[in-house]
Amino acid sequence: MATVPERVNTYITEAGGYSLCDACIQAHLALPKAQQVQQITSTLATTRDFVREPGECGLCHKSAKVIRHA
Repeated sequence: MATVPERVNTYITEAGGYSLCDACIQAHLALPKAQQVQQITSTLATTRDFVREPGECGLCHKSAKVIRHA
């Protein structure tokens, strides 16, 4: 079974370039802690593979910090 960071990474990568907020990632993956998702997405954003910036979530359409696969 994949770890939580692996599940988050895979979900964002397979999102087809859509920007996603932490709340939607948390809800889709049924994760109990929002802070855990924020820590993972912040860490992923330090790599070349991901971009995290203020924007609109492709799922809920709210303005928030979002992440997408680069």
